[in-house]
Amino acid sequence: MNFSMDSIISSFHESLINSFSNIYLVILLNLFFIFATYTDLKYMKIYDKFNIVMLITRILILIYYGITTDWIMGGAVVFLTFLLSAMYTQDSIAGDIKFGGNIGLWLGFYPSIILVLLTIIFNLIYRGIFRIKKKIPLAPYFYLAYIVLGVYYFIFLN
Repeated sequence: MNFSMDSIISSFHESLINSFSNIYLVILLNLFFIFATYTDLKYMKIYDKFNIVMLITRILILIYYGITTDWIMGGAVVFLTFLLSAMYTQDSIAGDIKFGGNIGLWLGFYPSIILVLLTIIFNLIYRGIFRIKKKIPLAPYFYLAYIVLGVYYFIFLN
């Protein structure tokens, strides 16, 4: 496997193109983000039924378009990153973990890594500016990171 910077950037761009080139899938994923952000902000919860619907939707789309290891690895990266973080901190963010794994299934491997990093950075910036120590919703930061990836795609790759 070639891990040169050019091949990594090329794989990142290919994953973004696969994720953002179908406007109907982009709209669908945005609807999922909006619903998750709303429930997370209002109730501090992303419901299991919602995550199951999102997962089944993605599986059906993957069956139609073809399953690639890129999308599977994307789901695993986000899911495991937040699962390990929750286990270490003893935090109860099960809905966020499942939602993140779902997002990774939609984005692919390299965009999922960037999504995780941006989500953490945006969360830390918000916490730093407002000096917040309590638990806060994570879905809005996932969505903001997704929007940044979308802007990158539409400016540089479209």
